Amino acid sequence: MKKTIALLLALLSLLTLCACTSESMKDAKDNAVYRENVVDFNLYVPEGWILDSTSFVVSAHAGKDDPSTVMMTQTDLPGGVQTVSSIFEQTRKNTANIYKLTDTAPKKETKVAGQDAEIYYYKLTDKVSGSSLQYMQCLFIRDFVLYTFTYYAPEDLYQTHLADVEKMLSCINFGKSNPPTGMKAAVSAGTRFVDSSYFTIQIPDDWSVDTSTGVFTAMAPSGDHSNLTVMHTKVDAESSPISYYNAHEPSLKSELADFKREALDADVIIKDSKGKSYNAVSVEYTATVSGQAYRFKQLFCQMDDTMYLVTFSAPKALYERHKDAFDKAILSFTLVVK
Repeated sequence: MKKTIALLLALLSLLTLCACTSESMKDAKDNAVYRENVVDFNLYVPEGWILDSTSFVVSAHAGKDDPSTVMMTQTDLPGGVQTVSSIFEQTRKNTANIYKLTDTAPKKETKVAGQDAEIYYYKLTDKVSGSSLQYMQCLFIRDFVLYTFTYYAPEDLYQTHLADVEKMLSCINFGKSNPPTGMKAAVSAGTRFVDSSYFTIQIPDDWSVDTSTGVFTAMAPSGDHSNLTVMHTKVDAESSPISYYNAHEPSLKSELADFKREALDADVIIKDSKGKSYNAVSVEYTATVSGQAYRFKQLFCQMDDTMYLVTFSAPKALYERHKDAFDKAILSFTLVVK
């Protein structure tokens, strides 16, 4: 349930945060200590590609002025029998309110690292701006873990890198391995995946941290189902936290049953590591997820062309128990200036 809620809101480019019962807080950063032994695959990219150290997924892009990107994630599967096809169809449904998904080629069955895999080819078009990207996405399941390899690029650049991308996909493996000739490791199994810290936050000292979904998620002790997550996404530099939330609220209303906004505070201030202040927006709402009533509180803060999203979610009956701890986390949230 914890990861399900986090992933649902992540698909909407919104964050789900988990909370905990403790008043004793500890510092948490988006650094290697939370990545150790999480990624268990090897992904190799051409020597000229630039590894992305600013996101919560294993990622690389083609060049300084070329936004073509590859990324790979792994996610523990929830209970129940699932297939790659059913997972992709659910993703298709979850994106329908924000993007138009157009298939550009038939689904292809293949093998990746010895596992049965399916490749999907499609274009996503933003319903508001009309901008679009071409996608190739490969999904496979190994030992009850879903692995997702994604390549996307502007339509005029998509074919340029396709041969390299297909080679990357063919070289994915597990265990100890050396990079193929002309390629370098984006991440290697058994090593820590290190990315540069861009925020710090305090969380209760008995919360656990998980990044296996590709999202920084702090979780309350077992059985509580309260969560705290931190995400970021690229936006127009002229955007604002309030305009970003207003643009996404219709998707929340559509995807979350019984959605009701309870409060909105547009006068929140967040600071960076050099003391500069940024306007932020805090929104509280209730909704029903998998038949259970939840209460959410989200923080939206923008620095330059990046929107940071911090989300706390808890069953309604537990929300007040964790509210003070979450408010402390929000007060401690600091953007790191590189």
